[in-house]
Amino acid sequence: MRLKDKVAIITGDIGTTAAKQRLDGYLQAHRESGHLPTKSLICEGDYSFESGKAHAQKLLETHADLDGVFASNDLMAMGAITVFENAGKSVPGQIRVLWKAGISLCPSMRQACFWVLLWWAR
Repeated sequence: MRLKDKVAIITGDIGTTAAKQRLDGYLQAHRESGHLPTKSLICEGDYSFESGKAHAQKLLETHADLDGVFASNDLMAMGAITVFENAGKSVPGQIRVLWKAGISLCPSMRQACFWVLLWWAR
């Protein structure tokens, strides 16, 4: 993803060090690119599949031109991918989802993971 693209973040519990660090990195990358995200692109999840789904749905409703999402863990990424695919969006064709890996979600999300990893390798 290029930072001129509209990229959201789904953090974990912002009270945790890991979530703060990931949000800080997201904000720093945007500051360095000169493209600051709006607050509506920053979502606080709870590291669950359901919070990934809920925030992805909210993002689709408020940002029809969304290019990508960084999820702070696999479960939230899997929830987001599920919502995007159910809405008819191709991942990573129309929306790219990147995440901080902790568990392997690729066996259950094989097609989306294959294309995300292929895109990332370019």
